[in-house]
Amino acid sequence: MKKLLDKEGIAYTYVEIDQRDDAGAIQLALEGFTQQKTVPNVFVKGRHLGGFDDTFNANKDGKLQEMLAADTVVFTGFNAEKCDTPSVTDLSDNPFAYPVGIWTTPEAAYYGLTLAQAKKRGYANPKEAMALYRESLRGCVFSPEGLVKLVFDGDTGVVLGVHIVGEDACELIHFGMELVTNKRTISDVAGGVFSAVTFHELFQIAAKAALDPAAARKRRRDAGAQWAMLNKATRRLRGSDD
Repeated sequence: MKKLLDKEGIAYTYVEIDQRDDAGAIQLALEGFTQQKTVPNVFVKGRHLGGFDDTFNANKDGKLQEMLAADTVVFTGFNAEKCDTPSVTDLSDNPFAYPVGIWTTPEAAYYGLTLAQAKKRGYANPKEAMALYRESLRGCVFSPEGLVKLVFDGDTGVVLGVHIVGEDACELIHFGMELVTNKRTISDVAGGVFSAVTFHELFQIAAKAALDPAAARKRRRDAGAQWAMLNKATRRLRGSDD
């Protein structure tokens, strides 16, 4: 491929993905975007062209020159000439392909690695920490049943996965995806500032639990005890009303 482009005097940028640690993830993403499993996988000014044969033939019949002369476009994530939508990537192979939301009661959502997947991928010290919905102000007021769990690298603190069960889980997971894809650390999240009375506070509570597990366990016990007392008082009041 390089010889062809050099011969034609065409400037190009290339990435040797087999030299990268995330080669498998890149190949899976490219397959989903372009329906092409092989390399080279050529793009011209944001448009997907294809492999070597496609590029050779496009150069021969003038299509390549037309693409080079056209305006640059933003790559849309799929090849409109070959498919209407990208193929679905197997999350067991690439857990970072997309977030998953399950619209049940309660909602459930996740993005990134589980603790078992982190160990399988070679992380020497993966850990997890969680926050109960009832530990947050919004949870206490509106929806106490649920949890947010963060999976992270115990050595670097980088968040590797987010798992949520509870109200608005399918919305909250997109913030979790931002944490994972941008390699935010537990300290980043614990030191963040979140608007009052929002479920996003749960991410900070979980991060603080990662930094001080003993204090987190005590906080959860206290939250459970307080909630039990509140339920008991509510039942007593309802009984008196009857």
